[in-house]
Amino acid sequence: MTPAGKVVLELANGRRVQRTVGDVDIEILGRRMPRRIVFGRPADASLIGVDTLQGLLLDVEPATHRLRGRRTALAVTPRALRLIPATRKGRAS
Repeated sequence: MTPAGKVVLELANGRRVQRTVGDVDIEILGRRMPRRIVFGRPADASLIGVDTLQGLLLDVEPATHRLRGRRTALAVTPRALRLIPATRKGRAS
């Protein structure tokens, strides 16, 4: 693993930290693909990011907190995020 640079991350508590990032091949539950990772420090929590979970078609079972495979990818349109206004008869409203 070779570091590719540094990024500033905002934690859930609002604190900002700087960490090194790099590119690696990740394999979880037999699913493998290249991902960008954050090199944590010993006191940092170990996390699997949403980008990695979605990229490997995995999600977390809410009741058991275990990873499970998905058969399909999640997709969200810009309209669902309200980045594009709703249209009427092909025209923006």
